[in-house]
Amino acid sequence: MHVINHIFHQSGEHLFAYDFETLRFALQEAGFQKISRMTFRQSCDPTLAIDQEVHAPYSLYVEAVK
Repeated sequence: MHVINHIFHQSGEHLFAYDFETLRFALQEAGFQKISRMTFRQSCDPTLAIDQEVHAPYSLYVEAVK
């Protein structure tokens, strides 16, 4: 992931790219217990399921609860 991130930064447009395993690890280290991989417009809280359809093919959807 770190090599991919070097390319992904796109001159500062993005800060970091995550795969699920890397994000899960970071969230666990931050004290999150319940970490779930979700899908486009899927959420335990429907008000959070608002992403644009154009982002669905390349987005990672994750919910985490402390």
